[in-house]
Amino acid sequence: MTGGPAPLQGVPLLLSALAISVVAFIEVLDMTIVNVAVPAIAGDLGVSPNEATWAISSYAMAAAAVQPLTGWLTKRFGQVRLFIGAAVLFTLASLLCSLAWDLASLVGFRLVQGFVSGPMLPLSQALMLASFPSSKRGMALGVWAGTILSAPVFGPIVGGWITDNWSWRACFYINLPIGVFSVAVLWALLRQYDSQPTMEPVDAGGAVLLIVGVASVQFLLDHGNQEDWFASPLIRGLAVMAALALALFAVWERYERYPVIDFSLFRQRSFVVAVIGGAVAHGAFFGSTVLHPLWMQTAVGYTATQAGMALVGYGVAAMITSLVFGALIYRIPTRVSVNAGLLMFVLGAVLQARLTLESGFADHFWARVPQGFGITVFQMCMTSLALSQLPERQYPAATGVMMFSRVLAGSMVVALSVWLWELRAKVHYSLLAEGYNPVTAVGIEMPSALATWQLPLLDHLAQARAQSQAFADLCWLYAAVFAALMLWMLAAPDARRVAGA
Repeated sequence: MTGGPAPLQGVPLLLSALAISVVAFIEVLDMTIVNVAVPAIAGDLGVSPNEATWAISSYAMAAAAVQPLTGWLTKRFGQVRLFIGAAVLFTLASLLCSLAWDLASLVGFRLVQGFVSGPMLPLSQALMLASFPSSKRGMALGVWAGTILSAPVFGPIVGGWITDNWSWRACFYINLPIGVFSVAVLWALLRQYDSQPTMEPVDAGGAVLLIVGVASVQFLLDHGNQEDWFASPLIRGLAVMAALALALFAVWERYERYPVIDFSLFRQRSFVVAVIGGAVAHGAFFGSTVLHPLWMQTAVGYTATQAGMALVGYGVAAMITSLVFGALIYRIPTRVSVNAGLLMFVLGAVLQARLTLESGFADHFWARVPQGFGITVFQMCMTSLALSQLPERQYPAATGVMMFSRVLAGSMVVALSVWLWELRAKVHYSLLAEGYNPVTAVGIEMPSALATWQLPLLDHLAQARAQSQAFADLCWLYAAVFAALMLWMLAAPDARRVAGA
């Protein structure tokens, strides 16, 4: 958007920022809003809950497969046209999802919704940065970060409330007015700023290999634990397919004149540091974000809505920090800001590790707040660092690669975390069983007959205690990862200095 019309100012700038933000919000929201509606979907469509989870994994799989193609798609269609077109198709796909008549139609429409949503999140960041004047890009990063970080928090809460009071289909209805509003505003305000499309040849072979490889990895991660990992022929087949497709893709792209991913991005040290650091931190962060409410519901006895409410503090902290830190991001050395965010990650992980079955709602609430502050500071700094050495024309490709690396790392760590949690819970349960005494198991003397009658309850308590100890183990592991990442980021270049140069 440089060298063309003057940047937007005043009310038009605020309207365009709002439209871009809400499109990004509903795209992230749709990753989580359906999670709590799985039982309702299963009951309405006459399938098992495990089958109904395909409505979740199909969306994530399709979105992850398309995100790395954002740079190439932007060159082909122009970033404003691509963003608006994706928003239109996303809105139509949401309508079709709400009208689904069986599981196959719902999964098919969710695949379409995921495919068209792939470029929306990276493009929303690129458009926000490109449409704001250079002096206000810190503010643009803050608005964008606060928007997308609040969506995963409110998704389960909104989805649970809508499902309980209306229908699971209404989870898709809410996208319709938001989509219509955003498309109208963006077309009116931003179409004059669109980048010129270039008719590069289509690298169909690379695109197919990438989509097959990424989709196989995403499906493997989503269903590996459920299928008992490599004991399942399906998972083994997906692993082989993913490895072959991605290996062939790497070889193919080496000799392709017009590759679908711009590998020249990785020549910039700041981009490489930001992508690796961001992927590791987001993986550990989303591992704890998924595991915490899961533990609360399975062991502590919270409902899905109550567990979601306990995480609201994180979302509020993220939004507040995004508004404040956006004005300060280029005034503080990158290493200082990044390590301050990582220190908040460590503090949050330690507070979560200290939670027990006896911890109250306030304990769970405040344990998540530090990471709400940390994720905003960290994400904004990583984005600033990644883009600091790149020309504006490479923003869509760079943000697409960043989003893809974070989504893939999040999926991998979430799957690994759930598996390790269950494994550690079994270990702790066996240790508890070894020292079990039916007379003193609940801490008081009981007649042996009463102890026998209480055995099912005691077994339930032992399992809950084992799950709690396993959750603490994982939180200490996350804290160690964040602490190690602090050392890694000491070598990071300063985004202020690089951007100024």
